[in-house]
Amino acid sequence: MSPVALGPTSFHLAQIVPGFHWSGVDIAGEVLFPIGSPFFRSKGLEVDLKVGDFYKLEDYFRGKKFDLVLAIHTFSSLESYDALLDQLLSVTRGWLFATPMFTDFNVDANIEVTDYTWPEDCPNPGDYNVYSLSRFRKACEAKGCKQFVSRDFVIDVDLPLPENGELGTYTRKLEDGQRLQFSGSFYLPWKVVAVRMGDSPATSASGGSQASKL
Repeated sequence: MSPVALGPTSFHLAQIVPGFHWSGVDIAGEVLFPIGSPFFRSKGLEVDLKVGDFYKLEDYFRGKKFDLVLAIHTFSSLESYDALLDQLLSVTRGWLFATPMFTDFNVDANIEVTDYTWPEDCPNPGDYNVYSLSRFRKACEAKGCKQFVSRDFVIDVDLPLPENGELGTYTRKLEDGQRLQFSGSFYLPWKVVAVRMGDSPATSASGGSQASKL
């Protein structure tokens, strides 16, 4: 099995899912990879790391396709996800897993965020976008998706408010015990979606949308 992950996700997964050859792509790899690479070599873990742009996956992998592709916390920072989705599915032979923020309404919300606690000479966080789940599913189906699965991300820990009023995830608990995630003034409706491009469905996957701890 050959999986690929965007960003430092490959570092984490290579430890908890050993025995596979992982590939990782990150535009900040020149900073991240020198830190992680010596550790993984010392553990005998196979991780192929590429410094690069996720809009150029086809160029980097030159027709190679992966059994598992992971894109963690990437979609919701983009004004539009169409170009990224094209690239991810172009290298997916099996399943693509992604964690955008979605709404069950037929609405996209583009949220531009400015955090005034950051130094003036530092770039601010930018966009926190929430996309229509049904529109995303249709986009995947138009590109040949064989199966689409979505799950709400359910957090099982309490997170406090950031001390200085800056952006940062915190939780609020409802009367039924469910926790909702927020950052600053807005709600974070994270979901996990699985998109199957291959011909053989995973035996553990099922359709529909429901809460799950992942």
